[in-house]
Amino acid sequence: MRCVTRLRKASALYVSILLLVIFFAYISIHPFIAALVGSSTGNFALIKIWKDIVVGLIAIPTITYGLVKGDIRKKLLEDRLMWFTALYTFLTFIVFIVNQSYENKSGFAGLVFNLRFIALFFTVRILLYGFAKSDEKTVYVRSFLSKWVIITATLVALLGVVQTLILPSNFMTNFGYNGVTTINPVSTVDDNASMRRAFSTLNDANEFGAYLIIPIMLGIEKLMRTKKWYYVAGVATMILGLYLSHSRAAILGLVVSSVIFAAPYISRRLSRQRAVLVGVGLVSIIAVILIAATMYPPVRLAVFHSSPKDGSLIQGSTFDHYNATKDGIKDVINHPFGRGVGEAGPASFYHTADGKSRIAENYYIQIAQEVGFIGLILFIATVVAGLRQVLSTKDVVYSKSFFAGFIGVSIVALFLHTWTSDAVAYIAWGLLGIFMPYVAPSKDNGNN
Repeated sequence: MRCVTRLRKASALYVSILLLVIFFAYISIHPFIAALVGSSTGNFALIKIWKDIVVGLIAIPTITYGLVKGDIRKKLLEDRLMWFTALYTFLTFIVFIVNQSYENKSGFAGLVFNLRFIALFFTVRILLYGFAKSDEKTVYVRSFLSKWVIITATLVALLGVVQTLILPSNFMTNFGYNGVTTINPVSTVDDNASMRRAFSTLNDANEFGAYLIIPIMLGIEKLMRTKKWYYVAGVATMILGLYLSHSRAAILGLVVSSVIFAAPYISRRLSRQRAVLVGVGLVSIIAVILIAATMYPPVRLAVFHSSPKDGSLIQGSTFDHYNATKDGIKDVINHPFGRGVGEAGPASFYHTADGKSRIAENYYIQIAQEVGFIGLILFIATVVAGLRQVLSTKDVVYSKSFFAGFIGVSIVALFLHTWTSDAVAYIAWGLLGIFMPYVAPSKDNGNN
């Protein structure tokens, strides 16, 4: 009888993970499907939100089951991360209920954007607690999921490369892209037609770049472990795709991820003198790039997103980012308890009361604008607690690369509203639920 029960749980685990793989693959092309189907049917809202509805419908009974089932509830209550996540979710709902401006749909949009990846995270954790029963099972799950995330992202990146270097600029119009009711069919740097940006099947170039960071890091670790040529091709394709997105935040995020991932290897193999030389070399390379950007228009466009006709290097998107962030910080200071869910970030585009959107170009400022300093502290505590647990499994396959990649995406969120991107957020937080240890480590378990 026990063997039958174990077999059923193992089968349920594998089916759940297979469905998660399919969901990750779909979410990677969802904007493309939404543009294609939406332009054909005219029903854009339902096409865009149906996957969030499915996640919510699955999360509600799953979370209820986890709270009712004694052994699962015990693990949830012992995990500090779950407390932070639950408190953040509770605060978000309280602010949502108290706010009175939801006839304009911005509050509902904000609620979905802010909590959908949290719902998937909770669902994944409870499924693992219910079906895995040990870290041995989760090791296989991590390897299986990572492999398919790499494969999917490589194909998405390949389309982005072909889209930018080979296909005509109006190619995406064949699939319903029009720039009005759907995604813009072409993306450029500073409206310069000669500098096209890759966005593949994602909503925009910045989202595409952020989406590739975690798969690139997982691919690098897979390459180091297997040394297979096709992983070389996959990693190279993804890196080229990220570069062609010309997303400076994503490039910075990848650099930070790479440094974090490589640091343990470098520290063991380099003497202090050589490490200093490497540091000097990197600083010199950055200095040369910046100097070249002031002298050569193509480099200036790539680095500063500034055309020669602009009055200064930071004129354009760079200056707009700075002003948006500065205004967002002022707004947080003036409203330390938040304006309300949906009152900032992409959800604020649905705000019809005063027609004003509040885009701070920084996800953390957005959270503070919506649910105040307390909400921001709880969200950051959730991220830190989750990453600490991932770090406690650093000797497990893919854990180090995922840890580095998640930090890289978190860096991108300093410059963009990254966690409102469904593809980036769902995949990153879904994997976070997988890469955390089966049982939360104790304080004395070396979790530093």
